[in-house]
Amino acid sequence: MEHISHAPVRPTREFAPAFDVDGWDRRSRASRRMAIPLLLSGTVISMQTRNSRYRIVVLDGAARHVTIKGGWAFPEETEATVVGASDGDGEVESGWIAEGLRLRLSTERGPVVTSAVESIAVDGADAA
Repeated sequence: MEHISHAPVRPTREFAPAFDVDGWDRRSRASRRMAIPLLLSGTVISMQTRNSRYRIVVLDGAARHVTIKGGWAFPEETEATVVGASDGDGEVESGWIAEGLRLRLSTERGPVVTSAVESIAVDGADAA
C-alpha cells in the first residue's frame, strides 16, 4: 500500500504578477521602469530627466499614445507616441520608460529623444 503524505505542498517558485496595477515592472530592481501599454487613459506621469522635467498624460496606453509637456522640445502640451526606453546604442525597450535610459518619442515634428531619465512617478499614486 502506498503511503500518502498530508503535509502542505510548498511551491518551488513564486508566481507573482510581473507588473503592479499601476504599470511598474517588479522584475527590475536596478531601475524603476514603467510599461505605458499597461496604464489606463488619464494616468498622469511626472518624469525628471538629467536636463528637464516633463508631465505625461496617457491617452491610449495600448497604442502608447500620450501628451507630453516640458523641456525645450515641448513647451506646450504635445501629442506623441512613446517609442520606448533607449540606451543610446540603438537598443529600444518598446513602450517603456526607464530610469537611467533615454525616452524616445515620435511626434508630428519627428522623433525626439530626451536626456537620461532620473525619476518617474505616477501622480496621485504611491510610486515608492
